[in-house]
Amino acid sequence: MVKASVPTSATRVIVYLKPINMRTACETLRIICCNELDIVPDASTAFVFVNKTGDSLLLYYADATGDHTLLKKAAKNLLLLPSAPHAGAPYVSMSPSVLPKLFG
Repeated sequence: MVKASVPTSATRVIVYLKPINMRTACETLRIICCNELDIVPDASTAFVFVNKTGDSLLLYYADATGDHTLLKKAAKNLLLLPSAPHAGAPYVSMSPSVLPKLFG
């Protein structure tokens, strides 16, 4: 289960709304977080990335031991992504408790 994989120290989950390649390395995910989202990864924040077909979710977080990813596959177009809070917003912020609701 994805919720069990979110670090207990995470107080928010950032859902990146642009699709990415699921083979993207941790270093590139960190760059996306810092440069495109203006959020420095730390133990209080987990990031969710999705692919173009909407059937894979990549959870990324950083803690004292380093950067971590978890890939979760779903049935095609089964991921229920939240809508942007305003036009052009690159991400949505949510509570970790809402993360399981992304799976229909």
